Order: sequence, then structure tokens, then C-alpha cells
Amino acid sequence: MKAIQLRDLVPTAEAFLALDISEVSKHVLSVAASKAKEGAFVATDVLQAPNNQRGQWHGPENVYGEETDERVCELVDVALQRLVDAGAIVPAFTQGAGGRFRIVDSTSDNSGVICRAQSCCALCGADGSVLYSDLRDAVLHAPGTWSLRRCTSPACGLIWLDPMPLPSEAGKFYSDYYTHDATASAVPPKVVRRGLKSRVKTLLGTVIFWRRHAFLTDLLHLQDMPPGRLLEVGCGGGQFLRQASLAGWKAVGIDFDQKAISAARQIPNAEAFVGDLLSMGLEANSFDAVVMNNVIEHLPMPESVFRECQRVLRPGGRLVMVTPNTASLGHKEFGKDWRGLEVPRHLHLFSPANLSRFARTAKFKRVSAFTSAAGAVGILGQSQAIRDARLGGADSTASRHVRRIIRRELASISVGRNVGEWAVLVAHK
Repeated sequence: MKAIQLRDLVPTAEAFLALDISEVSKHVLSVAASKAKEGAFVATDVLQAPNNQRGQWHGPENVYGEETDERVCELVDVALQRLVDAGAIVPAFTQGAGGRFRIVDSTSDNSGVICRAQSCCALCGADGSVLYSDLRDAVLHAPGTWSLRRCTSPACGLIWLDPMPLPSEAGKFYSDYYTHDATASAVPPKVVRRGLKSRVKTLLGTVIFWRRHAFLTDLLHLQDMPPGRLLEVGCGGGQFLRQASLAGWKAVGIDFDQKAISAARQIPNAEAFVGDLLSMGLEANSFDAVVMNNVIEHLPMPESVFRECQRVLRPGGRLVMVTPNTASLGHKEFGKDWRGLEVPRHLHLFSPANLSRFARTAKFKRVSAFTSAAGAVGILGQSQAIRDARLGGADSTASRHVRRIIRRELASISVGRNVGEWAVLVAHK
């Protein structure tokens, strides 16, 4: 195969700095279209440190022979990701001469889904051991047989899908996905509540100030902020955009689903766009809050997503993420049947500890991560149904068993243990 030198894409580091992300994407896609016809791949001039196998392409100083700043590193990441998305290359790292790494072609066909092997952690670079194998989609019955790996570093514990589907294959998993139902925006919203329960939670947040965000839960943990400009990544049909707009926020949503965005655009005083966060080229320092509700687990490059959220937030702005918690009692109880795994749509799975680590790596400050048992009846009940279907029969004691788990979760959360079904991150720029 013919190698693509990075200089074939953008000739100098200064050229990267002169382009914004969307322009880099367009340029790289046009180059990739011609190079891919030649069966090309990116060769050894795309290097990384020998002890870093994370799949991130930092280190353009190795390419250009000069020191470059962090912004160039980010643009190199985006440019090469465009090559991956275009199908011109697939990142799989093998050790080369001098302890350096090169990108080689290593795609595989998984029941009609084109994938690549993913053996290393996207957060810390450590190897992953197989946690579960021979998994199939128990929710929407998408094609493929999958494994989940857990990072072997005790300080990390990130879980990810292996093999990893190419981004171009994602549409095969979402044709009937429920959060993109165009009727979602018609659900009556619950804005900031002012009843006794809300006042009690506000009081607890004041007294137990080191865990205040765990109590200030209204409007996706934004209730204590003055309304400003808000971005929701993965807005679906716009239910939260409606809530935020009614609470006084200037709400903007993005999603890959055209049908869902069409529904979201009907919401007064809100904007909605088709696209993905990394390629839209949003203006830096332009949002007061960014929220992602059950979205980060679906995205192939979580570290880049955290960095982009940090870039578009204004100083003091807030990032809120909600995602299934791999340290939950439900996961411990149901194992491979836990509803939060949802292979193959969930590409990375998180705990409060590694969410915090991602945020700090992206230079967020005042990072708070905790868990919630809100909606636990649903996720635990569905986990039990998945187990019953796998074992071929219903358990007559299942409902009592689910209630016991919820009681244990609530009791544990009340004393500060992060075992709820949802991990919540609240971080500030």
C-alpha cells in the first residue's frame, strides 16, 4: 500500500493553525477520497511516544520537525479522524523501529459491520482485559457479536467495546433508536420545581456544600446558574431544549438524526442543527453550559469530546454529563445482562472516577462526579428482562429483587457511595 505522509494533507504546522476544524475536515476528506482509491494508509511519520498507545495522534512536532502548540495537536487529531471516517485508514497501532508506532489497516467484518480491533484504553493507554464476550444486541437486535474490555489499570477502569465499529457503520445500530423519536419534543416538560422537595434539596446542597451538585438536580444540574447560552450535544427530538428554553436559556442542540432535528426545530426560542460536535467548528468560548444526557457513551473519541467541550465553554462555564455507571449495584448484580451496557451502541462505559479523570485531562476545574438512582426502576427492570430472555424464563421474584437493589442503592448513595445506576459529571472551565 502507498503511504500518505502527513505533509500530503497539510504541508506545515502553520497551515494547521491557519485553518479551523471544519476547513481541515473538508481538506482532509478531499485528499482522502483520492488516496483511498490507492489503498493508502498513514505511515510512520504519524508518531506518538512509545509509552502512549491511546489511539490519539498527538506529536506533530515529530512530523514537522518543530515544536507545535496544543491547538495543532487537536487539529492533527481531527484531520486524521476525518481519514478514519472516510474509510481511508483505520487506526491500529503496531510497534515499529525505535519503539515508535505506525497506523496500519486492520479492518474486520463483524456480521456486516466493519470494525477495528481496540485493545488499549482511550484514557490511560493501558491494555484491556476481556470482561464479557459473545455479546449480542439484546435491545434492538443490531448485527454483530461483541466483547467488552476493562482497562487493567486499577486507577482507571474504563470499559469499551471490542471490536470497535467504524464511525461510518453507526447508522446500522440506530434505525429504531428511541431517543430520536420525533414525538419526543411533545412530552410535557418539567422545568425547575419550586415545591417542598426542591426546597429541601436546595437546603441540603447549601449545608452539604461539598456535594451540592448531587442535590441541585433540576434542569440537569443547571438550576443554580443564571440562564445564558446552552448547547445540548445529542438533543434528539428536543425535550430538554424545550425545558431549557422555558427556563430562560438560549438553547442550541445538535444531533446526527435529521428526523429528530426536524422535531427539535419546532421548539420556540431554540435552535437545532444536524452534525457532530467535533466537526461543526463551533466558536470558542461561546456557551455558558454544555450538557450531554446519555450521549458520551455513544461517541468514538471521548477524550476529543471533552477537549472540544472545554474549548467552546466560556470561562466559568459548566459541563454536565449523565451516563450509565459501571460501578453501580445494578451492573454488579446483573453483569453481562445489565441494561447499561447496550452493545454495540455504547462504545465506552464510565464510572465517576474515570469521568473525573477525563475532565481533568481536558483542563476542567472544580470537577464533581457522583451517582444517581433516578430511573433505577427502569434500568434494573429491563436488566432483569434481558436476563430472563437469555435464560428462557421469567423469575417470579424479579420485582421484589429489583426493589431490594433500589433500596440498597439509595441507602448507599445517602452515605456517599457512588453505586447509583447513573454517573453524573459536573465540571467547570
